[in-house]
Amino acid sequence: MNEKQPEPKISNFRDVALSVNAPPSGTKGTRLKPCLLYRSALPSPSALAHLTQTHSIKTIIDLRTTTEILEQQQQPNPPSNQTSESSPKPTTHPISLTSPAYTLSLLSHLTWPQLLRLAYLYAFAPRPAAVSLLATHVLAPRGLAGLAIDTLTYSAAEIARVLTLLSDPASYPVLVHCTQGKDRTGLVCLLVCLLCGVGVEGLEADYWRSDEELAGEREEREREVGRIGLPGAWAGCEGGWVGRVREWLEGEWGGVEGYLEGACGLEGEVVEGVRRVLVEGWTGGEVEGDDGFGE
Repeated sequence: MNEKQPEPKISNFRDVALSVNAPPSGTKGTRLKPCLLYRSALPSPSALAHLTQTHSIKTIIDLRTTTEILEQQQQPNPPSNQTSESSPKPTTHPISLTSPAYTLSLLSHLTWPQLLRLAYLYAFAPRPAAVSLLATHVLAPRGLAGLAIDTLTYSAAEIARVLTLLSDPASYPVLVHCTQGKDRTGLVCLLVCLLCGVGVEGLEADYWRSDEELAGEREEREREVGRIGLPGAWAGCEGGWVGRVREWLEGEWGGVEGYLEGACGLEGEVVEGVRRVLVEGWTGGEVEGDDGFGE
């Protein structure tokens, strides 16, 4: 008799609705429908097969870069015994939020001597040396919130693709992930939750939950970011991240809806589509969100 295999661990996994609806977070703003939108860190093949079976995942939005995907594909993976011939495989959409324009924006912060040094390192040194220069002189000073704002500014086309997928009821249930499921995934989930009118407490609760979910990997992550010249704090969540991103959206675009329409070129039907799918009891009109400003 075969022993029952333990369920594979899925790092930083959660149902976004259950995360933002939980008291006291869910006492203000709209509530989201559960069992539709999930988020996580990069799942292993066995974990992904398990998710597909237990949560009926139909669509995966992979926010990693092409380099990250290729590096992961080259690593040996244990065979999965979770797959079933009768289980339909989810459709994966690789949508890197690190667009060419975003990359150029990072390089624009370097001086000419630093740019020449970077080019030399990329050509003749191991890749971590070049990454370390960029991390020290650009990434660390920008901070996680600064990079999120850069992503919104320079990767609007990629964000438009993500939101278009999320406006289609046929896409669901959806899993959104990057590598840690913290920053890029957190940004997408923040945009969706803002669009749906989730209150500020729910936004903060969902963002900071990544700190709890990744706590067991914190020391390893700190060593990883330290090797490329980033402070250990980058392994966790950043204080004020949610507020800074929201303030930028309000200041530059009058809010998330203005950003999606003005910067991303999305029509109102996409905005309405996301709300119709995800907001509990949605009947159209304005969302009831708690803006959290001036309190």
